Amino acid sequence: MKTGNSIKFAALLALAGSAHAMAGSGFTGFSYDVDVYADGFGGDWYTVDVYADFTDDSWAVLNVFNADITTNDGGGFHHNDLADASGGSWKPSFSFDIAGIYDPNRDSYVTIGYGVGAAAALNQTALDPGFGPGSGGYIPENAGWFNLTPGDPQYASGGSLKVAHFVMSVDRTGLDFMTFTADLGYNTGPGSEVNFGADSQIIAIPAPGALALLGLGGLAVRRRRN
Repeated sequence: MKTGNSIKFAALLALAGSAHAMAGSGFTGFSYDVDVYADGFGGDWYTVDVYADFTDDSWAVLNVFNADITTNDGGGFHHNDLADASGGSWKPSFSFDIAGIYDPNRDSYVTIGYGVGAAAALNQTALDPGFGPGSGGYIPENAGWFNLTPGDPQYASGGSLKVAHFVMSVDRTGLDFMTFTADLGYNTGPGSEVNFGADSQIIAIPAPGALALLGLGGLAVRRRRN
């Protein structure tokens, strides 16, 4: 017989697969990977990577905007970057990998492809004015981010391009899911027509033990279209 928790978990997984994409040609919607990361210092963290998915690799992401990103418990996201003293930054260019101090795996950031860690200083993702100072654990409603150098297009690879990385403590009680809703601008490179799409995902956050069991079975909690 199912327990209340198992019923709730099953319902969350069903919700996670029920989002509908409203996408233009090329963009098929957002997808995600959920995992638990052990930082090597006794801490465990939920990590959620969000991707923009496309029909092929000819498409480049220009910007993500009109974002509405929340957790069901109303809590924020964890930062571990160069701006820790001011509450952490959503800029991926602050997400360096410095042993014993900063770790991109447990830093929340937004991005338009590019990279972090050793590649952080070269990351050309910028925050739009709706982000305000761009610090703290929450993304303001309707905020967005964009490729500051569209002449260096960030194309999909394997049909996907990473647009965000979220980190939450596994010690949070009552955390069951987060939502990711946003619009997307994209084209096929400099000078080409700009297309727009939108999608909304409900991302289930299972208990660490359940996630480990799924991982052992080769069924990581994810919704990837490619």
